[in-house]
Amino acid sequence: MLRSVFFAFAVANTLEHCIFPERISLQANLGPCEDLVSIWSSLFWHHLCADLSRYELANLFKRLIFMSTEFPYRTRRTIKPALMDGSREIAHELLVEILEDAHWAPTHGLTQPWRFNVFTGAARTRLADALQTLYDQITPVVEVRPEKRAKLRESLHQAKAIVAIAAHWELGGKISKLDELCATACAVQNLLLSAHQRGLGSFWSTPPVACSQEFTAWLGLDSTHCSLGLVFLGYPKESAAPTSNRVPLAERVTFHSART
Repeated sequence: MLRSVFFAFAVANTLEHCIFPERISLQANLGPCEDLVSIWSSLFWHHLCADLSRYELANLFKRLIFMSTEFPYRTRRTIKPALMDGSREIAHELLVEILEDAHWAPTHGLTQPWRFNVFTGAARTRLADALQTLYDQITPVVEVRPEKRAKLRESLHQAKAIVAIAAHWELGGKISKLDELCATACAVQNLLLSAHQRGLGSFWSTPPVACSQEFTAWLGLDSTHCSLGLVFLGYPKESAAPTSNRVPLAERVTFHSART
């Protein structure tokens, strides 16, 4: 077992040097590198003294891989359902990992206001039926668009998993509705980044019907909840290569100092 650990260490070091040479340094104040050393030291000493459980070993390697990879803030792109590979299933365990990451979003007062309803497999058809029925009920006649109604069903079957997002707040509670909506949006951002890091595409969509109180009630939630749309998840097709850009940061940031 120890031989396997040293082999993995050699492979990881080689990959680190090849992919992220700028992160390999002997300078004293590099937190990520210090953490890597700490992890490998933990692996080494535990295997000298006693065997780690498979679960503990897996967690150590997960931490190692996480810290050896640039976190994908800038490489995430929206992958719409039409660009998702409908032939590839998403493992339940992977969905749980992604939702666990979402669950660790910042939350004022630790209220953890996010609510996730996850639809996979045949449940997507039930969701599509409900959304089309609600669309017919709440959409003014002059605003009905048959193509939008049809797209509700089509998109739900192109993605392999759909997460209905909702936020909860206490009426008259200490934490405001705005705080809870912002916390839930942070949870969704965690979800999108986690999905991207694990090779999944994602798309957060907010059609009016999926943000309606009628849909919230269909989900089994009361009036202290607010629906915030749907997150579609699926593996991207090989042809999916969306690009994006941002205006210069200076156009969105104002720094204030003692002199200004």
